[in-house]
Amino acid sequence: MYKYLFIVFFVTYTYTFCQTKEVLIGLKQNYAELLIHKNEVSHLANYRIKGVSATLETNTTGEKAWHSYFNFPNYGLILNYQDMGSPALGEVYSLSAFYKFFFLKRQMHVTTGLGFGFTNNRFDAIKNPKNIAYGSSMLANVLFELNYRLIPDFNKRINFDFGLFFQHFSNAKIKSPNSGTNHYGLQFGVSYNLNNSSVKTNRSNRKSTTAFEPDVDKTLQFHFLIASGLNDLEILNTKPYPFFTFTALTEKKLSFVNSIQLGADLFLSYAAKEYNQFMVSAYPEEGISRYEDWKRVGLFAGHKFHLGELKLVSQLGYYIYYPIEYLDRVYTRIGLQYTMSKHIYASILLKSHYAKAESLELGIGFKL
Repeated sequence: MYKYLFIVFFVTYTYTFCQTKEVLIGLKQNYAELLIHKNEVSHLANYRIKGVSATLETNTTGEKAWHSYFNFPNYGLILNYQDMGSPALGEVYSLSAFYKFFFLKRQMHVTTGLGFGFTNNRFDAIKNPKNIAYGSSMLANVLFELNYRLIPDFNKRINFDFGLFFQHFSNAKIKSPNSGTNHYGLQFGVSYNLNNSSVKTNRSNRKSTTAFEPDVDKTLQFHFLIASGLNDLEILNTKPYPFFTFTALTEKKLSFVNSIQLGADLFLSYAAKEYNQFMVSAYPEEGISRYEDWKRVGLFAGHKFHLGELKLVSQLGYYIYYPIEYLDRVYTRIGLQYTMSKHIYASILLKSHYAKAESLELGIGFKL
């Protein structure tokens, strides 16, 4: 059933994208291995992973300055079916929105994608106890690709792609177990340009257009961000708890596509509070106080890529106030922010401690 729904969704989006100048539809086949990022998932790794993807992409046209600066990237959607090999992991269906960045005369390209997935065989204490990777049916999905693109002389509307890929699935600690999976491997595919009249025009325009940088306001800007979501204790049969994050930061643009950040976070995680109560009851010999403060305060430095209204954010932080030992003191956040107006933007950031995710922060930001 899910395969048929994917086909309907793909056809609908193809029709929508066909209103633009250049539209490519494609199919890709991949073969992969599971990366053993934790010893506890080693029993899931003795299987061959394989999958197939349907792609839909279109080109940027140079209407905005960052298009030419980044060599006219493509963007689109990837619908993916992945047989995870292991009977415990089952199959995962995913949808990713992506950007494709070209280099070496557009023969090589890097693809970065972010989206969601659905597994048909999540963890069940009785029916599927070996699947410690997926505690819920809905998953977050992160994708990276490096490919070589060949355009044959006999038909310029056809593209052949060959390369490497890496994909991650997890539920961002919403429900345990959540070891997640990382798989990597080889892929190959073919795509076809539906708009013949635009092929020659668009490619010649890309060659003749040179990158330029508009004037940039390099004064300090101040932002406030409020985010929330759910996460659990990483203990089976415990419910998810709400969390709230309050962020204040200052940002300085270095160019029209790059800026740096310094800021502070206040984290109010009820999962951290409940974890402290669990440790008090389970390990009384540790002498942990039931009344210990569960709030955390962190300082961070960050970087932001500006792709028009869409921003790619990465941050590295350290807790300066850390009254209980909950996860690690160093944290990272990566994600996307989208400008909705001059002073308001939406934000989705994945917070983690090295390889262990803590939360998926959904928030709204305010720029003064």
